[in-house]
Amino acid sequence: WYRATSSSPMVAYDSYGYLYNYAGAIKAVFSNTAARLANSSNTIPSGIRGICPDGWHIPSLGEFSTLILNLDGSSVAGQKMKTTGTTDWVSNSSSVGTNTSGFSAKGAGIINGTSFMNWRLATYYFTTTLYSNSNSSFDNCPFLFGLSNTQNSCLSSLYALGIGASVRCLRDNTDATLTTTESDPHAYSSTVITGTVTGTPISSIVERGFCYSDVNVNPTACNSIYTSVNGTNPFT
Repeated sequence: WYRATSSSPMVAYDSYGYLYNYAGAIKAVFSNTAARLANSSNTIPSGIRGICPDGWHIPSLGEFSTLILNLDGSSVAGQKMKTTGTTDWVSNSSSVGTNTSGFSAKGAGIINGTSFMNWRLATYYFTTTLYSNSNSSFDNCPFLFGLSNTQNSCLSSLYALGIGASVRCLRDNTDATLTTTESDPHAYSSTVITGTVTGTPISSIVERGFCYSDVNVNPTACNSIYTSVNGTNPFT
């Protein structure tokens, strides 16, 4: 847990998540600006796992921007991303979260310097993309996306490297691979084939099976089909 002041409520990590600085979020400390820039990303996907578990990554500015675009733009995306009710956000009649996106953003607050602030008032998410402008005090600082209890918007912003913010991991888009055993070429009326699906979350497999034919050497779905239940465990 943590709290803003000795008299303020305790904030549960398991409800609002940890707040990381940029180095902690991407799990790397760079000795110079050039190294930090070389390890930033604005690609889709970002390719930077950082603090995320295996099979997930920290989104780039481009990935967050794609999300915002699909939520009808930055001016309304925030309302669709915030949780409903007043548990996670201080009530404000001008902006009430609907969570129609399912993003379930909570007002986790930020750490600015040594101060924890804005709990249930705002939340910020790191991206892997750095701002580049030698004339700016935010040169080589990461872009973040922020939400507020008073705004319906979700906008990119810049903070110094020491800021403590949230991380929302994005699942890697891995393609499924089906591996099968060879059937017995001498079998006449029946044979046994085992298949295993790898490289994709179990929840995304809705159907699997084999195509077979006693006429075509390379059967397709137009021929006979054997289907099995969903999942990725081996099936026969």
